[in-house]
Amino acid sequence: MVTTTTWPWGLLVMTGYLINLTSAAYPLTTDANCHCYRTNATSTNYFRRHKFFDFRNLQQYTKTTPNPISTFEGNAAAPPTSSYFDSKQWADNWGIQTWNNTELMRLNNTDVNDATVPMVNSFNNIYIERSSDSKANGQTYLVMRTLRHSSGGPSTPSGSGSGFQSSAEFESTLTSYQFLSMRMLARTRGSPGAVTAMFTYRPPPQPQQLALVQEADLEIRTQDPPSYVQYTNQPAWNSTSDIKEATRNASMPSGKKWSDWAVYRMDWTPGQSTWFVNGVEASKISFQAPRDPSQQSERQQPARQPSKQLHNRQVRPVQRKELEWVQDLHKRECVSVSE
Repeated sequence: MVTTTTWPWGLLVMTGYLINLTSAAYPLTTDANCHCYRTNATSTNYFRRHKFFDFRNLQQYTKTTPNPISTFEGNAAAPPTSSYFDSKQWADNWGIQTWNNTELMRLNNTDVNDATVPMVNSFNNIYIERSSDSKANGQTYLVMRTLRHSSGGPSTPSGSGSGFQSSAEFESTLTSYQFLSMRMLARTRGSPGAVTAMFTYRPPPQPQQLALVQEADLEIRTQDPPSYVQYTNQPAWNSTSDIKEATRNASMPSGKKWSDWAVYRMDWTPGQSTWFVNGVEASKISFQAPRDPSQQSERQQPARQPSKQLHNRQVRPVQRKELEWVQDLHKRECVSVSE
């Protein structure tokens, strides 16, 4: 069984293979008719389940851009920005996060959390926006926003000052992903000091047990050069030093920048994490590859160690990740495919 899906730039995706429309030999079908999906990579992998979340034509959910909320508590209590995030398609698969880092900051342990500013995730920073970009592939996209507030922060974390950072994260409702191929068509824009992330995550038993975290991630850091992407099997540091074997930094292919639209892909398979950009393999790491059931997440947050430029800004710096779609293949129970 072969599944095909229309690709934004006039090709078809056939379980991971790209073929030209004029020579397509297979009719379009649906997920309901397919029971096994094959990825194309340096090694082939098979998956039983497929999910696709398309944000390109959601005009009915667009409103004016949500105004920033000026207080830490107000961000934590913000409602969804549109009814799309109450829809069954969204709510059955994703949960927008409202957690904050104040408890971690109280630990005063830089091995666990080296943040210098309180941060809170907010519904207010995830919204559907109408596109005015001629290079976009649809009429709308999903925005994930992070921004610095100069006042209105919580008073309890010692030494944090009066400001705070509001951020954005959504994670899968399913916590039992064990090996998958996840992709997004996205771009990142904004001033230095933020991180765009796509990752799998299994937390350690206790926050202090950093060495026991299981995470494979792709990170775009806006204070890095505009073509650099970081690929990591976490943890990438411990109490004494960085763990160099856990992470790689690679340039995007064909002169692309992370402010351009690009397809990012991460394959988590037994003993290995492999990353691709626009179909080109960017990195492959076996060291510390995740092993156990995990969640998948999308995040837009401040960098762990913001630049002095960001700390000294008198205006509110804003960084955005814009998503046209998110896709995943999971459940590696099928072992063959008939064509």
